[in-house]
Amino acid sequence: MPIIKDYPKLKGFTQHGVVFEKIVGDERAIGICPFCNKKDKFDSHVETLIWGCKSCGINGNFEKFMEYRSQKYTELFKGQHVRKLSKDRSLKPQTLRAFDVGWSGLFYTYPIRGNSKQITTDIQRYTIGKKILSTSGSHKSLIVPKELFNSQRVWLMEGGPDTMACWEALQKLGRKEDVYGSPGAASFPNKLADLFYRKNVVVIFDNDDAGKRGSIKIFKVLIGIAKQIRFIHWPDSIKDKFDFRDCYNKYKQDAEKTIKFIERNLKTLPPVPEGETLQEPSKIAAKQINPSGEGLSRDKAVEGFRKWLLLKDSEVIDVMFGAVFANRMEIDPLWMFLVAPPGGSKSELLMSLTDAPLIIAKTTITPASLVSGMNTGSLGDPSLIPRLDKHVLVIKDFTTILSMNIIQREEIFGVLRDAYDGEFSKDFGNGIRREYKSKFGIIAGVTPIIEGFSNSNTILGERFIKYKIKYRGRIDVGRDVIRRALNNIKKVTPMRDELKIIASKVLDRPISTEDSPTINESRLNGIIKLSQWIANLRGVVSRERYTGQINFKPVAEIGTRLAKQLCTLAFGISYWKGDSSVSDSTYQTIINVACDTAPDRVEEIVRQIYIRQVKLDQFISVKELSSWTRFPEGTVRYLLQDLTLLGITKRNQKKRSHDWKLTSSIMRIMNELGIYKNLLSWADVTKQ
Repeated sequence: MPIIKDYPKLKGFTQHGVVFEKIVGDERAIGICPFCNKKDKFDSHVETLIWGCKSCGINGNFEKFMEYRSQKYTELFKGQHVRKLSKDRSLKPQTLRAFDVGWSGLFYTYPIRGNSKQITTDIQRYTIGKKILSTSGSHKSLIVPKELFNSQRVWLMEGGPDTMACWEALQKLGRKEDVYGSPGAASFPNKLADLFYRKNVVVIFDNDDAGKRGSIKIFKVLIGIAKQIRFIHWPDSIKDKFDFRDCYNKYKQDAEKTIKFIERNLKTLPPVPEGETLQEPSKIAAKQINPSGEGLSRDKAVEGFRKWLLLKDSEVIDVMFGAVFANRMEIDPLWMFLVAPPGGSKSELLMSLTDAPLIIAKTTITPASLVSGMNTGSLGDPSLIPRLDKHVLVIKDFTTILSMNIIQREEIFGVLRDAYDGEFSKDFGNGIRREYKSKFGIIAGVTPIIEGFSNSNTILGERFIKYKIKYRGRIDVGRDVIRRALNNIKKVTPMRDELKIIASKVLDRPISTEDSPTINESRLNGIIKLSQWIANLRGVVSRERYTGQINFKPVAEIGTRLAKQLCTLAFGISYWKGDSSVSDSTYQTIINVACDTAPDRVEEIVRQIYIRQVKLDQFISVKELSSWTRFPEGTVRYLLQDLTLLGITKRNQKKRSHDWKLTSSIMRIMNELGIYKNLLSWADVTKQ
């Protein structure tokens, strides 16, 4: 006991037969192995709980230890121990064996392994007449039988005995429907909500306040994930704490009568304890799978966001909501980055979308979370890609993905590239094949580090467009944003809750083909030229890494996809604004997105040359450009060489010095577009 007092993490081992006798080097606990009963052979690290037996040769982490012990307990569960527990629980022996119930010699056990990897994360212990106990140091999972059917309809029960009783009743009726058990009314592990994706869930919790509050929690967690959820509403005449097993026994274990009674008393909303109300019903309802509300006007939404966030103008809100609505139209998906430095409000904007309908929000993603090759058997496919169909994936911080090691990062990009067109397939070495049809949008927040990737066009090809959140000022940029953040420092939770409610109301609005805005021929031609302009600026000059030699003849992309993306966003913004056609202000927003989508260093060079070329009609030197852009002369020279290879700039052939102009073809496109007309009206080209 003194060892456990000093090293409490070891307690779970001792609950399942390990007898620790000594500590070696302050980090190794040595004792009697419960598998072979050999003294001084069981060795565990006191913190990590990595263990092994020098006699048995078995080893692993704490979860593996519980798995092995559970298997041993199952072997010992026979004879009088089976009969005794069967009588106590009023359950058939085959039901107990279906859940791998075991006998330790002192208590009954059953493993808890209802998770995507089917890992044993707990062993629950039961002594007749006493409460069920969890293993110290265990983690929450769901109670499941050893065989699952991957059924469309699933039952979610409270506790192990009810889970087993429900499974037994369904088996009697020949219904191959899966039954899961939450370890307790308030113990449902939120991280396992994905197990119920697109399932019809029947929730049967106990007839007490704890069971009702647990049902409300399930409702909040699974709404928008499960296809349908229904809850038991026990009749008023039923006694307090009545549960499924009581019902089963009341009908003398008549499965048909029991299930019919349950199904007669199912409702779509959870039961609520007396004197309480269902908290934030509008927020919960907003996560419904199909939007069916009236939405929220642009003016009210903008007012709500500006109450908490300091924004230069409402354009970023137009772009964000416009991108979501665009992805609900029957056209190609729209993938977009919101670009801002750390602390630039992008996270708060994107977090407001997390409770909205048809939104799946993730902090980050991994290759395995996008498409998993794990063989989870009847638990189904845990991959994210199929779940994203007809949804928008919101990634709060794409920068963490850019910071991953290159192998992992490129694997993510490869999956997204393949999935963009709506179809994806992949074969794994274990024989698993994943094949999906899934069309989805992406809106991701990212810092300006993205330019280091997109300048070389290595990141997801041309599949993302960008919008940079604008701020006032240069040296003191962000001062007012910081002040507003400090003013909100004690109101973060109400701020986020209110923004989520606003965004949920905005996006709780169905969209149909008849609602699609129109675009006139002039603006359509403008978008075509914008896409050509960006495509040229995004052209890639591939150079040998060490010598700088050109690997192949440079070529720019064809702007077809860009044109579709810009047009799609224009439609989405127009729909969000309530416009029947693309307006002048929306078209100007599209121009701003186009400028932001071009590589920032290239766009800066082109802009500075264009303004002076229009005003002065003369060649510009590298030194002058370096002064105007604040880029080093070496960087300017390098970029100009690439732009010349792409046909965007040309060098003055009459002088030996390196002076540059934009080519007539790119000037013609830019003049027709009027991209920088506002800058031309006030720019003083004499200043450096």
